[in-house]
Amino acid sequence: FFDLDLCAPFLGRRRELMVQEWIVKSSVKSVQLRKQPQPDSSEQNVLGMLKAGESVQGEFLFIRRASREAGFLRVQQLEPQGGSKWLVSASTGSAVLRKHPTEAEAQGNSLGYAMDGELVDAEFLFCTRLGEKKGGYVKVKHLKRAKERKMRVEPTLDPDEFARLAKALRSKESGQRWAVLDSGHDGAWLRQRPSSDRSSNVICLVPNGAVVSGDWLHFR
Repeated sequence: FFDLDLCAPFLGRRRELMVQEWIVKSSVKSVQLRKQPQPDSSEQNVLGMLKAGESVQGEFLFIRRASREAGFLRVQQLEPQGGSKWLVSASTGSAVLRKHPTEAEAQGNSLGYAMDGELVDAEFLFCTRLGEKKGGYVKVKHLKRAKERKMRVEPTLDPDEFARLAKALRSKESGQRWAVLDSGHDGAWLRQRPSSDRSSNVICLVPNGAVVSGDWLHFR
């Protein structure tokens, strides 16, 4: 089951996404691209170097809350406060805290929520070079925001978590198709029962732009 407000009749498969571009500041000769968001500068943790003026793209900052819980938040949901301090700015009252810096995955990628107005620590941005898929971590203090780029993407679905959903879609091509569109979040929960309860009712998180099929509405 999905909240109907978070879906729209599907009109096409192509989807464009705005991606934040960053430029390595000219005040440094080069910066390290790291495997893990850690101060460790050893060879084991360094993937390579980025030169001054080089462009990268990145959407997620690795943050740590006052509770010491750590995860990833979207850059658009954070406001710099100086140093490593950032303020959570979520119009819906909360922002999804993720385990991995990915656009959307199954429920296993959600650690919980950071609240609007919450102060967090963030030092590293997960980013990739333009045109590359493999990424790493760069200290955000060495980067400056550039423009946002439009990228045409397909929704990224976890093959294990979405196997049953994909099978159902393939077996029912004639059904009404819907595209998930939740402007306040990154997707919508697929639930076992038509209930707002999420404790044991959630199957997985379906990202915005994903296409589902359904002919029946639950109503009271």
